[in-house]
Order: sequence, then C-alpha cells, then structure tokens
Amino acid sequence: MSSLSCAERDIVFGDGHCFIHLEHKRQSPKTMSLSAHDKELIVKVWTKISPKAAQIGGDALGRLIVVFPQTKIYFSHFADLSPSSPQIKAHGAKVLGAIGEAVSGIDNVSASLSKLSELHAYNLRVDPVNFKVMVT
Repeated sequence: MSSLSCAERDIVFGDGHCFIHLEHKRQSPKTMSLSAHDKELIVKVWTKISPKAAQIGGDALGRLIVVFPQTKIYFSHFADLSPSSPQIKAHGAKVLGAIGEAVSGIDNVSASLSKLSELHAYNLRVDPVNFKVMVT
C-alpha cells in the first residue's frame, strides 16, 4: 500500500500509487482547461511522488509494453524489450521527467511540452492512440 494520502473523490488508486482523477470541461477536441483546484491537486500529488518518479516511470513503461505489446514497435532500437530492461526503465524515467516539466509549467502545459510533442508526432511518428493508452 502506498504511503501517500489520497483524497477520495479527486484521486484514484492504481497499483499502490495515487493518480489524480480530474473533471474538466472540454473546450475543443485538442484542449482542456484545468481549474485552480485541479492544478493544486496535481502539484500536491507530484510533490509527493516526484522523489520516486524515475522508478514509477520505469515500472509504468514496463507494464505498458506487457499489456499493450504493439507499443514495442516504437522501441525496436532497444537491445532488450523486457519490462525490466535498463533501456525501458530509463525511457520510463524520461517520460515521468516530462510530466514533471509539465507540472512545473502547469499554467501552460502545451508550451511546456510542445517540443516533446512535435518530436513524438513528427519525427518518431508515434501513433497518438498510444498516448491515450498511457493516460487511461
């Protein structure tokens, strides 16, 4: 069980970690707004999990490639695609590092992650469906 304290309505447990469940208003298919309360919760939870972000990210990416093996095609350049692979763990840590950057720039997440978004969409050609898989 996680040592984190999670609010009953705002946070959902998954594998012993806290995940924020945000209610948002859809502005368009590509944007959403976060309330001040949502932002406060995100920062609060991130502050608690950030010391273990690299471990959580590595574990999450390891689970992702097991549960959704089709995502392995994006990592075909890795020598070892097992969930405990050092390359998988390192990339998962990078993903959580990017989330940390987004939290740091929470008032303009789009700007905070625009370079990363462009890299994955245009250079690496990662199917956007896979980003939805990581969030659900």
